[in-house]
Amino acid sequence: MATAAVSFPSAQWFEHLAARMNEQRAKYQNFGFVTARAVFRIVGVPGGNRNFGLVFDGFECLEIRELADSEIAPFDPDWTLEGDYATWKEMVRNIKAHGEADPDHTLNRLCLLGHPFKVHGADQTRVDVFYRQLFSFQAFIDESAAVETSFA
Repeated sequence: MATAAVSFPSAQWFEHLAARMNEQRAKYQNFGFVTARAVFRIVGVPGGNRNFGLVFDGFECLEIRELADSEIAPFDPDWTLEGDYATWKEMVRNIKAHGEADPDHTLNRLCLLGHPFKVHGADQTRVDVFYRQLFSFQAFIDESAAVETSFA
């Protein structure tokens, strides 16, 4: 039985990634303990920008919720990963095609100065959590290889 495609961007899409992460504790233990309050912000989506607040703790993603722009600050993220919809779409398609991001489509590469994604937050020490725990966040996004995805 074929599974229905999950729309990107949506809370449901991130929930699929979280379910895969949470089922693979041993895999994520290899990357080390992860603790972060994160916002994934997709700008330029048909119908308007979208924000998703995720809470990672230990080797799991414990919470996912869509946030209005006005809810981002009260959510108190350590960092926000912001990128345009076209780049997100290209990255997700690349992950699906290769089983994981190729070197040109990793979060690390896409966040370099002058590249289309940016990581930011109110406190640089908390933003640094993104870089210190990057392997876990990349593996999390790479879980999309197993998710049948449709695009807005």
